[in-house]
Amino acid sequence: VFGEFGTYFNFGGIDVSRESNYRISAQILDNYYRAFEALGVGRMQWCVSPENSYESGEGWNLEDFSIIDPDLEPRAWEAWLRPYARTTSGKQVETHFYSPVHPYEPEKGTPLPVGEFYLRMEGKESDAPTEVFVPKRQYPLGFYVWLSDGYAYFDADRQLLTWYPTNDAPGAEHDIRILPPRPGADVHHWDYFFKGKRVLDKVGGVQ
Repeated sequence: VFGEFGTYFNFGGIDVSRESNYRISAQILDNYYRAFEALGVGRMQWCVSPENSYESGEGWNLEDFSIIDPDLEPRAWEAWLRPYARTTSGKQVETHFYSPVHPYEPEKGTPLPVGEFYLRMEGKESDAPTEVFVPKRQYPLGFYVWLSDGYAYFDADRQLLTWYPTNDAPGAEHDIRILPPRPGADVHHWDYFFKGKRVLDKVGGVQ
C-alpha cells in the first residue's frame, strides 16, 4: 500500500484553480491512480482536512492538499473516486479505470471508453467472492457488467458489487468489465445492468 500522496489544489492561484474545476489537480491525481493500478498497488491519498480554507489551505504549512474544500464538497473527485477491487478470489493480473479526466486514448484512433473499469484475475484461490466498490457518483445512470464466468450481485447501499467466479479449471482466467450507459457504447451481450436497487440480467432483462 502506498500512503500519503496527493497534490496541491491551488495551481495558478485558488481562484484560477476553482474556475477550471481543479483541472490540473485532477489530471495529476489521475496519473497517480493509473500508475498504482498498473502496478497493482493499494493507495491512501493525503489528505482530508475539515479545517481547509481557500486563503491558507491546511493552515499550518499553507499547503492545499485537502480533497474536500472549505464547504466540505469534494474536489477533483472524478480522478480519485474510482471503482476498485476490495478483495479478489484469484491473483490480480490487470486492472484499470478510465476516469472522465483521463488525458489520452489508450490506442490511437480508438475512442476512449470513459468510465470503463476492468479487472483480470488468474486462477481461483478461494470460494469467497471478488468485491468491487462501484461509486454511484461515477455511475449516476447505472452500469453494465460483463463477466467471463460466474454471477454477481450489487448492494446499492454499500456501492458494492459481489462477483462469484465459477470456473475452477487449472490456469483459468477470470475478468469483469463495467461500463456506464453512453452514446455509441457497445452494450451487446452484457450479463447485468444495475441501477440503484434495480437489476436486469441476460436471462430476464431486455437487451
